[in-house]
Amino acid sequence: QNQWTMAVINPSFVMGPGLKYHASSESVKFIISVCGGELSTGVPKFGMSFVDVREVARAHIVAAYKEGVTGRHILAAKNSNAFEAATILRKKYSRYPIPTRTVPKFLMSLLGPYLSAITTRRYVANNVDVDVNLDNTKSKESLGIQYRSLEDTFNEMFEQILDYGGVERKN
Repeated sequence: QNQWTMAVINPSFVMGPGLKYHASSESVKFIISVCGGELSTGVPKFGMSFVDVREVARAHIVAAYKEGVTGRHILAAKNSNAFEAATILRKKYSRYPIPTRTVPKFLMSLLGPYLSAITTRRYVANNVDVDVNLDNTKSKESLGIQYRSLEDTFNEMFEQILDYGGVERKN
């Protein structure tokens, strides 16, 4: 077929303030669990990559309207992990019960299967203390995406969560 071309946008874990607050959003649940005390004893170093929702929206618009954009575009501002997310948030929000320690991999292997059906020993072995390496070069070059810092993304998202009462604001 030669009537149209296709561009695919593959975002990593989407974070950032939404147009509308949705408490059921997985990204909102993640930030609430990190900042609301659920993980205050520690967070495992689950390898993950993050991208701001505003870059995802921009990428979709550019991919739809820019001539010659084709193929797969990975959207990832930074390859990181869950503990780094906590560390970033703790800098500005130290009054909240944000984890200061990681949960060791061996402990996650022991407890993981009892905490959730997802965190099997195999899942822990393949994802805890394992770096993620997503390449965002094509999204920068082809779509012109300029990624904002994770600090801005996480801080603005947490402010929205505080504004809507997802976590009780501390003064």
